[in-house]
Amino acid sequence: MNPSLPLRRSFVLLVCSLLALLSLARAAHAKPIRDELPREAREQWDSARELHDAGDFKSALVYFNRAYELSNNPRTLFNVGVCWKDLTKYSEAIKTWEKQLTFRKKLPKEDIQKAETAIRALQQFVSTIEVKAGEAGARLVVDGLEVGVTPFLEPIRIDVGRRQLRLLKEGFEPAEKTVDVTRGKLASVEFDLQHLNKTGTVEITVEGPQTADVYMDGRELGPAPFKGPVPAGPHTFEARATGYATVQQSVEVAYKDSLSVTLSLAEAKSEGKLRVVTEHPDAEIRMDGAVVGRGAWEGLVAAGGHQLEVSKTGYSTQRLEVTLNPEQQRTVEVSLSPEKSWLFWTVSAVAVVGGASFAAYMVSRPSETAPVNGTFATFRAF
Repeated sequence: MNPSLPLRRSFVLLVCSLLALLSLARAAHAKPIRDELPREAREQWDSARELHDAGDFKSALVYFNRAYELSNNPRTLFNVGVCWKDLTKYSEAIKTWEKQLTFRKKLPKEDIQKAETAIRALQQFVSTIEVKAGEAGARLVVDGLEVGVTPFLEPIRIDVGRRQLRLLKEGFEPAEKTVDVTRGKLASVEFDLQHLNKTGTVEITVEGPQTADVYMDGRELGPAPFKGPVPAGPHTFEARATGYATVQQSVEVAYKDSLSVTLSLAEAKSEGKLRVVTEHPDAEIRMDGAVVGRGAWEGLVAAGGHQLEVSKTGYSTQRLEVTLNPEQQRTVEVSLSPEKSWLFWTVSAVAVVGGASFAAYMVSRPSETAPVNGTFATFRAF
């Protein structure tokens, strides 16, 4: 008898015993998932199974997720991943199974093996993409499914094929891009979110007065200096101060840019320019009683009303009320009429008196034809 035969038999018996024990242990831990679930979770599980068998994978996903939430049993996650796979969302399926594997200590060995095998089977249908965005806290949606929030510190898993990516953030216009993702090649996409209310930064400095107010398109922004965001586009900025002439400047404010504007104010002029013209070079021109020139004069006068007087010997003096607005320019032409002499007035008086006497004489003198005295002949009718 071969002496090594008993040893071989003992070794075979030992291996068989170990395999039997391992099989019993596996059977003990691998009881049906449904049996491990509480009553409410079991109801959700049963509904999910019926919906999945009927091909309604989207509804089945809802119920399997609910079964997991009610039981906290990681074994239920495998079926959640299966639903994602059936919906052709392979990256979500892998993410679900990877989450399940974080509970290795609570899983039977065969559950671990199934999850690992499923992940390897779907690896060929996924790749990675690098997503860059200037705004933090924006939600990334891939083919209608939200996958994370910016910033992404590393590439994210994504299904291969043509993918529709949208980046969403409150207060910004949605950004959308289409990306072709291929297996084994890192894809890349960059988003530049635009504010719904696009603004630029404007700094307004006012020179001149100690205090001034800043206006934009007629709307008060506040005291100078001013710095803050304003809507992008063309605007007219204005500086106002008591006793100073208002100054405006129109500029184009670019989105996200910074712009500096300096407005210089000068004291407001309360004068106008008056020009007086006469046809007599020696005519005297007076303004408010003071002689300012002869024949013609031009100069600055305070805004408001003034008494203009132009005179020349032998001519009637002309007096005019002249009113000017601040910074107004006005020309006044003055004509003088010759003054009547004493001989003219004497002759005129004599003529008037003579005319009156003549009129009285004509009224009172007798008629040129005298009446004839006598009687008419007496006529008798035939």
